[in-house]
Amino acid sequence: MKILVRTLVYAGLVCAGTACKPASSGSSAEKGYEAHVHSHEGHDHDHDHDHDHGHSHSHAAAASADGNTIAFSRALQQKVPFGIETVHYETFGPVIKTVAYVEPSPNDEVKVIAKADGVVIYPSKPFIDGSEVKAGQQVLSIGSGGLANNNIQIRFNEAYNRYRLAKAEYDRKAPLREDKIVSEKDWMRVSTEYNNAKTEYEYLRDNFSKQEQMVKAPMSGYIREMSVRNGEYVTAGQTLMVISQNRRSFLRAEVSPRRYADVKNIETAVFREKNGAKVYTLDELNGHLVSFGRSATLESPLIPVVFEIDAVDTWIPGSFVDVYIRAIGDREVLTVPNTAIVEEMGSYFVFVRLTDELFEKRQIEKGHTDGMRTEVKSGLQAGEQIVGKGAISVKLAQSSGALDPHAGHAH
Repeated sequence: MKILVRTLVYAGLVCAGTACKPASSGSSAEKGYEAHVHSHEGHDHDHDHDHDHGHSHSHAAAASADGNTIAFSRALQQKVPFGIETVHYETFGPVIKTVAYVEPSPNDEVKVIAKADGVVIYPSKPFIDGSEVKAGQQVLSIGSGGLANNNIQIRFNEAYNRYRLAKAEYDRKAPLREDKIVSEKDWMRVSTEYNNAKTEYEYLRDNFSKQEQMVKAPMSGYIREMSVRNGEYVTAGQTLMVISQNRRSFLRAEVSPRRYADVKNIETAVFREKNGAKVYTLDELNGHLVSFGRSATLESPLIPVVFEIDAVDTWIPGSFVDVYIRAIGDREVLTVPNTAIVEEMGSYFVFVRLTDELFEKRQIEKGHTDGMRTEVKSGLQAGEQIVGKGAISVKLAQSSGALDPHAGHAH
């Protein structure tokens, strides 16, 4: 009887200490119970806030467990270029990626030529490649250099003398004509000689001194190329310099003949600097397609495609830029801006918006790109929101490991 009473009392203690959980038999249950009581006696459960201790920060746990989830706070979003874009379908035509050669527009420059034989004379402050000039400004001179052949001074003096003689004859016969003393035929001869002599003299007077030809800029701009040196002998008609206004440029690309079907249906183009720093659309540069080749030869096996655009300061004539020529197409595909894509070890990712401050790094399969936007073959669905601008900043936030455990979670 005593043994039975002790057993019941012990069972009651176990039930009270374990909230009536079934007790395991044997010494191990006793040791476990004693350890449980001891551990709770040494631990303070007093919290400063009412919080369900059974809740384990599910959002933070997911972020920590899944390395593809990144917190990027609104405060950080305001400190960097940042923007959200909704993924959508758009018409995307065939794209031809090639290189374009920068040329000055023919309507934007002029060649200055020598009007007489002679020796080039630079001014005290010489003009060189890149120098700015104003219309009518004298940029250099051409002197006779003591040469008898086509001597400028001799030409000037001869023209002046012819003008003086023709003017004297004209002035003498003008009043006689009024009195009908000079025949009409004689008067026509005198007036013609006078006008010709006057025109020649005034031209030489305005463009030459008695010793040299004054070479003036025909328009304002800058000297793109100085073709002669100081003291060099030149002949009439020789190019002295090229002056450009640098307002418009030609971009000349060359395309394989097998893409002729696409060349015939060019819709637009995108241009990118060789270092990839800046990208421009054809519309942004006020540009248009000038022409494209209709044939290819053994000497010229590629088809030229020429665009005219507003000049870009850093795209000097003779340099190269990347060009993406897009033809008209009928494929409807998902696209994202190129600024939304980041690359890691040969794979490509975008950041999908989960909450205002929480983003998922999502791997995608890329398709064609037109230099501004890229086709997404898989990894995204229409309607999802991604980081369209500032993706690199989100990537850096992930690399720093600065994950806010309370991002997207409110207590």
